[in-house]
Amino acid sequence: MNWGSSRSARCRRRACRPGPPPISASHFRRRAVFELVETRFAGAAADRPDLKLADLQITAGLVPGSGDEAWDGRDFGPLSAQFRADADTVLDGETEAPGGSALANPDLLLRHLGRLRGGLQPGQTMIAGAVCRLPWFEPGTDLPAEIAELGQVAVSLVQAPASAIRKAV
Repeated sequence: MNWGSSRSARCRRRACRPGPPPISASHFRRRAVFELVETRFAGAAADRPDLKLADLQITAGLVPGSGDEAWDGRDFGPLSAQFRADADTVLDGETEAPGGSALANPDLLLRHLGRLRGGLQPGQTMIAGAVCRLPWFEPGTDLPAEIAELGQVAVSLVQAPASAIRKAV
């Protein structure tokens, strides 16, 4: 087998083109955030895992929290976090970034976006992933959270006006 020809044929494909530089602390801010997600489904459709997965990818809002302005760009995996819903504990203790690395998935995303769409633009926001399950909270719930060495974030949920709520059944 001619390894040289095989390699050059593969490297003409997108997968071998150089990607963007690795994630840099000078371009990113490490901070705690809440991603607000609202389902559009009710009834039997709301219980279908395939529909729920696609539906919950739509962000209804983002609540930025405090961040670590002195972050040096190093990856982080295991985290200590506290998350409450009023008096109930949602998370208290050790948790982990998805896949054990907070930067692996964003790095992969940036490499693909850089090749296909020109990359992220200044001011755009990218979330590295959730450190706990995605629970449902009723309007009126206060949600404070803190991730050690990362920051704090809090939000109070309110009922949306009826005119703003659209449900597919």
